[in-house]
Amino acid sequence: MPTIAGTILQHKRSATAASEPTTGNLQLGELAINTADGYVYLRRKNDAKSIDTVVRLRASSLTGSGENFSFEKILISGSAGQLIDSFPVTEYRTLKYVIQLSYAGDYHSTEILLMHNDEDVHITEYATIYTDMSLGVITANVVDSNIELLISPTYTNTTIKGFRTGVAV
Repeated sequence: MPTIAGTILQHKRSATAASEPTTGNLQLGELAINTADGYVYLRRKNDAKSIDTVVRLRASSLTGSGENFSFEKILISGSAGQLIDSFPVTEYRTLKYVIQLSYAGDYHSTEILLMHNDEDVHITEYATIYTDMSLGVITANVVDSNIELLISPTYTNTTIKGFRTGVAV
């Protein structure tokens, strides 16, 4: 086998399970990897809650079939139609979301199945459970060739966590 010369690029990393970087550990746009858990972290925004957790399957499953992606966000506003997730219509045709909302000891979990035809979004919500009351209403639409998953939270400062599994177009 011939030797290939090149520069080795290494990102910040940890081999300790459940170790996550903070905003103080990463510069804007910098990546970090947890080799024990298989997570990749990206500092995407320059604000207090700026670490986005990206979870991907093995490379062989990313050759056109889809991906997994996890997210966490604190909804600091109670306004309607806050963005949870978005992606170009050319990437995925069908997605499944598992979403957990929490606020002051109340919890709400639900699953969303979403499909689109490049112009319209078809969405169904199922397997919904909550401790006391619904903590939000989830909708989706097409905006500028992107699918947007939106939430209208019942309360300000609701935390939303979840993941999606996507099937490529």
